[in-house]
Amino acid sequence: MLSRVKALPRFAAAIAVAAALVFGTTQALAGSPCTPLPPHSCKYYPQSGVDCVGFCVTNGYPYGGECLTGLDCCLCLEK
Repeated sequence: MLSRVKALPRFAAAIAVAAALVFGTTQALAGSPCTPLPPHSCKYYPQSGVDCVGFCVTNGYPYGGECLTGLDCCLCLEK
């Protein structure tokens, strides 16, 4: 019985760490860094015709943007 009482803080700490990891993972996967605009194929520029700098400036982002080739989308810069 005493060993169970001693193990309780370790168990609680393990649960807290697991909860923190699950929360961090869900937050990391929750949103895309891409600008919420129609999908495009910037990684195939110039064949696709989508240049992220021009695309972002046209859509109201004065600082342009860059292509995130892994996600195949433009990251438009606000500041």
